Amino acid sequence: MIPIRDIKPNVEIIDFYFIALVAITIILVIAAIIFAIKKLQKKHPKKKLLEKLKNLDFNNSKKTAYEFTELARNFVNEENRVKYEEIVKSLKRYKYKKEVPPLSEEDREKIKNFIKEIRV
Repeated sequence: MIPIRDIKPNVEIIDFYFIALVAITIILVIAAIIFAIKKLQKKHPKKKLLEKLKNLDFNNSKKTAYEFTELARNFVNEENRVKYEEIVKSLKRYKYKKEVPPLSEEDREKIKNFIKEIRV
C-alpha cells in the first residue's frame, strides 16, 4: 500500500490584475471629471461676443459703429432683425468717413436696449 502524502496548504496568489483594473478605472474616472469640468468652464463663444458687446466704448463712435455691426450680427434672429437693421442703418453716418460726430444719445440707447434684449 502506498502511503498518503499530506496535501500542502493553499498558496495565496495575489491578483495584480484586479488591483490594476481598479487603479485604471479610478484614474479614468478622475480624468473624465477633470475633462468635464474644463469643458463646462469654457465659455460659450456667443457669451464672449456678448461680453464684447457689453463693453463697447461709446466714446469712440466710429469704432462702436463698426464693432456693434459686426458683433451684434451674431445675435440677430427673427424677433430683433428689424431693430438691428434700423440701428445699423442709423450707424452708417458714423462709418466710412475720416471724421465722425460723437454717438448720439438716441443711438446709444438703441444699442444698449438691443444688447439688453439679447439672450444667450
